[in-house]
Amino acid sequence: MNNPRFDEILRQADYHHEQYIKFLRLLHEAQAAAVSRAPRPSNSDLISSPLFKAVSFGPGPCQPNGAERARRLTNDSPKIKPASVFDGLESAEESCDFLRLTPLPRTTCARTDVFVHSVSRPLEKESFSEEDLVSHIRSIEEKHPDTVTALCDVWHKKDELDASNVLTSFDTGEGSRYDSATYEIFEVGRDGVPKSKLIQPDQAYSSRLQLRWGGGQPGCLRLESPQEYQCRWERSWEDDVSAPILVIHSPTNTTLTQVRILQEPSPLILAAAHMSMQKHFDMHELCQHLVSTTGNKGKTKAYMNRAFETEPLRRRSFFFVLKYYTVVGEGLTPAPWQAFDHRPADRRSPDHIDIAECSSVLALSLGGEPTGEVKVRVRRRYRTGVIYDTFAPWHLLNMQCFPDDEHSNRSDNSKKYFCNGPYAFLDALCVEYRDAVKRYAQLNEMITKLITPPNQFMFDVRLRDRLLFEDSNFTYSRRYFWAYNTLGVINEGIKSMRSAYTNTFTKDFWAGRHPVLWPHPNPDSAEGRDYAARMDVLRQDLESAVADLQLMHDKNETTRTEIRSLREQLFSGSSVKESRRAIEQGDNIKILTNVSMIFLPLTFVVGVFGITTFDISATDWRFPVTMVSVCIPFFVLVLVLQTRAAMQMVRRCRLRVEGYFRLIIFGQTAADRRQYHSYLSHYPQSSGSGAVGNGSTSGSSGSGGDGNGNGNGGEDVVSPVKDGKKGKWRKRLRMARAARRERQREKERIKRTPLGFGQQQQQQFWSRVWRVKWSPAWIWSWRWRRKEKDVQTDSNV
Repeated sequence: MNNPRFDEILRQADYHHEQYIKFLRLLHEAQAAAVSRAPRPSNSDLISSPLFKAVSFGPGPCQPNGAERARRLTNDSPKIKPASVFDGLESAEESCDFLRLTPLPRTTCARTDVFVHSVSRPLEKESFSEEDLVSHIRSIEEKHPDTVTALCDVWHKKDELDASNVLTSFDTGEGSRYDSATYEIFEVGRDGVPKSKLIQPDQAYSSRLQLRWGGGQPGCLRLESPQEYQCRWERSWEDDVSAPILVIHSPTNTTLTQVRILQEPSPLILAAAHMSMQKHFDMHELCQHLVSTTGNKGKTKAYMNRAFETEPLRRRSFFFVLKYYTVVGEGLTPAPWQAFDHRPADRRSPDHIDIAECSSVLALSLGGEPTGEVKVRVRRRYRTGVIYDTFAPWHLLNMQCFPDDEHSNRSDNSKKYFCNGPYAFLDALCVEYRDAVKRYAQLNEMITKLITPPNQFMFDVRLRDRLLFEDSNFTYSRRYFWAYNTLGVINEGIKSMRSAYTNTFTKDFWAGRHPVLWPHPNPDSAEGRDYAARMDVLRQDLESAVADLQLMHDKNETTRTEIRSLREQLFSGSSVKESRRAIEQGDNIKILTNVSMIFLPLTFVVGVFGITTFDISATDWRFPVTMVSVCIPFFVLVLVLQTRAAMQMVRRCRLRVEGYFRLIIFGQTAADRRQYHSYLSHYPQSSGSGAVGNGSTSGSSGSGGDGNGNGNGGEDVVSPVKDGKKGKWRKRLRMARAARRERQREKERIKRTPLGFGQQQQQQFWSRVWRVKWSPAWIWSWRWRRKEKDVQTDSNV
């Protein structure tokens, strides 16, 4: 049973069985769609007589009018059909315990004998020595700060490294920060099946991944993982090489592609990956997006349409940057460049949830030469981009930094078929999205558990009081604030993940017709349709993962609504408690004030009689009499003023006193206001009409009167008076008339304004009225009018 040939035959049989089931499902879906688009037969075609059903005794299933019915899947719900005269009859197909498979059509869109061709050109074999690794670390300059941050200790100790100690100078074994790291290496051959780098079964290895010397050969360095995958550096002596060679995942002659998955890599592994992958990726760019938020703003972002990049190395590479958050695993510590709570455990609250930022970079590089060009017009110029062959040799690199020890097991990759690099990239992206859903679900569960009251609050009154009223440390306010805003940040990350997928992989991409992103050479051929069918399976998996992300988003929003409700209840209860406390403090202050009022009159009397200029003996009768006459009325007044009736009486007295002083100072009374309004209503308006009378007064608004009440539109005309003092009074009358016209315009404007605004303007108007009324010009105008009235009375007499 340990024969490799036998295992290969079993693997191929499983693969062909999976392909058969998949193509059979596609066939049934296509046939069901064709039947649903067919015209519905009439009743005359289905029924041959009102009492009998047309039955065929042929070998095939019973179908009326020769129409073939599509096979219904077992997970589909039966369609509801109207009752008919044939409901009591049972057809041959419906009476069976299973449904017979329908015969294959003559022409279908996918054939079982058509397979997508895979990569045909092998990868180039590469080898690096320890000197190459040391020189590469020393060649990294400070102008790439993100790469320096990712390598940290390896770069800072570069001057101390040499070929003899580069692999042993850093603690990467069990008990260190990187003891949970795993490295999975897969090589894909001509059959398209990924094969892992297996550890020999006759060698003993540790249960934890560690970096150590051993393996039965001198100078053999192995990186081991409990999943029985390894990335192995072998120091081998060759006849034509005079120095030890460090072979880093060296592909064989039959290896067409390679998949490298580095989970929680140590700085030394990152340095080795940086050296070995620098010909295929811009490793400085990948390290920048891995350790910092420059360019991606701390959110998931896709860098896929890179055909128009300036550097040729970037044109052939495509990558996804995934940024979100996870719960730190027990006993694990995030990398120094990852965002997390750096406080020690003894300084954190008991209900603290240790969350850290996690980063992942999934990159694909296509080899070979460009196969085509594409031009895009930008304003008045054209930009030229290049397209690489979709089925070219490829490298897939996945660097994951998740401090939770929840990595997905890729052991089932041996059952998959990678036809090209984009297929493997999308498959790995689907795994990344699934991992994100699991981490988001764990976060939501822990935050929901944090803010949800325990069931004992229904029976424990003290627990209810703690939940309803805030304590001195603001425990629940801090908790709700942190949980509410944390879920908001998580939802923003979910939105970025959904947008990165939906905006990148469009309908044209899945059909193989995208102009830039991995187009198929001939999408209309049988091979192109089969390739589209294979990609459609991945599309369904990815869309399912994106739908799960949307469900997590909705679940987080529901939790945020619950937090908002709990926070409002907490604020309501706390505000009621604070208001009651304020009322109690007010009562205490009232008591203190009443007590102090007892000593106020006593202090006054003692202060008066304590004057040194007074010579009053201790037996003087004036002191007790004064004390009694001052203190008793004061106490009575204080007690009376605390009643409601006394306060109303004081308010009425205040209004009367205020009106009295207003009458004395301004002369403004209610009767005076009514008289003034009546005077304005009977006084000449500003429409140009003349004054009423015999021509002694002129019209307002600059129009003179002719004695008959008609205005002439000219300047103010003053009638002559008998005393001969015209020049002296004319100027004063003109000033009085101007003031009267100003008051009239103010009154008309107030009538046209709204009520709220008019009340304010009316107050200003009355202030101007009384200011003008007692002005010297108004007084002289009143005296002149009084004098004219007396003259007219004398003449009439």
